[in-house]
Amino acid sequence: MKSNKIDHIGIAVKNAKERLKLYKDFLGLEVSGEEELPERGLKVYFVKIGETRFELLEPLNENSEIHHF
Repeated sequence: MKSNKIDHIGIAVKNAKERLKLYKDFLGLEVSGEEELPERGLKVYFVKIGETRFELLEPLNENSEIHHF
């Protein structure tokens, strides 16, 4: 299977709002959406860069699948 592009990249962060400052203030990018996934213990913020989407994954609680990252 050959891939010609990256669809998305997930980045686990403790505080997404703090990290979004980097993308917004320094890189001039905008948040294209956000979604809460309580069954996975996640809040996801989407930042689009060209055809690629960065997803900042923030744990909602200690039971989140990314809490230990």
